[in-house]
Order: sequence, then C-alpha cells, then structure tokens
Amino acid sequence: MKNPITEVREGLGLSRRDFAVMVGVSYYTLWNCESGYDKTVPHKIAQFCEENTGVKDIQILYLNWLEDFREAIKIQAGLIKGED
Repeated sequence: MKNPITEVREGLGLSRRDFAVMVGVSYYTLWNCESGYDKTVPHKIAQFCEENTGVKDIQILYLNWLEDFREAIKIQAGLIKGED
C-alpha cells in the first residue's frame, strides 16, 4: 500500500516542492507526512486533497497506511512475525 498523500501528489504529476507550494505548507511538512512521521495528515494537506482531488476520507486512508507501514518496519526489524 502506498502513502495516500504521495498517491495524490504523484497523480497530479507534481514534485514534493511544487505540491507543498500549491497547498501552502513547507516542503518538510509534506516530507514528514509522506515519510510516516506525522500521526495525522496536516489540515492544509487534508483539506486540499478532499476539496481538489475528489479523494475523501484522506485521514482514514492515511491512518490505515501508517498502521501497515509501521507493522512492516516492525517485521523488518524482527520485532514481530509477519504473515506467512
């Protein structure tokens, strides 16, 4: 599963820099969100996605992705056993 914010940005054909400028957030805010450092999608990014791209429930999509992403990291580190 790919980060839904990254999917939206790439679907628009935009670089991180250009997407951040268009949405009105810093490059680092967007980078943190796309990298899984944020617990939720920052308001400006969520609002842009929902109002301009037709993607609804972006927070839920992000939280589901984040849960899967963190589980994959734990499996890679040997902290939990993956599904066979």
